[in-house]
Amino acid sequence: MIKFIIISLLSFFSLFSLIRSEQKIEKIGMSNFVELVRNDKVIWVIGVINSNDAAVANEYMSIYEGVLPKIDFVKFGIINLGEEEGKQLLEGIELKLPATLMFNDLNLTWIIMNQVKLISSSEIATLIEHYTKDSPKNEEGMVLKTDIPPEPEKNNTKSEKAELNHEAEVENPNTEL
Repeated sequence: MIKFIIISLLSFFSLFSLIRSEQKIEKIGMSNFVELVRNDKVIWVIGVINSNDAAVANEYMSIYEGVLPKIDFVKFGIINLGEEEGKQLLEGIELKLPATLMFNDLNLTWIIMNQVKLISSSEIATLIEHYTKDSPKNEEGMVLKTDIPPEPEKNNTKSEKAELNHEAEVENPNTEL
């Protein structure tokens, strides 16, 4: 009986880790950046490679793919400067490849997490955890971009009325409400 319970638990944890690591790396380019990354409320971590330098690009991709099982609270993408879509998207932006970027707000700004040298998947995961440690999360546990205003609380009519009354008092201090 104990053997059956142990095997069942191991099967459950194996299945859970498979479901958890089902995240994928989205190919990002000029045609889908706004829709996928910029308009999303969740933080994106995006690798930047150039497939024309195949050895470095392949090595970086194997490292980058190793981050997915470790981090399940951001979304992942890849920009390939060896393709026209990637070139157009980052035109005029100087990066030393390979690079890892974090899009953590709705503006066209990002954090350059690393560039030039290859770092391990554990180091990338540590950087993601560092840059997102104080960020709010949604119901699914995904980290939200920092400039997203909080959702209004439901059934919050008393505080809304108090806020409106306070605003009215500030504008017209001698008026009774």
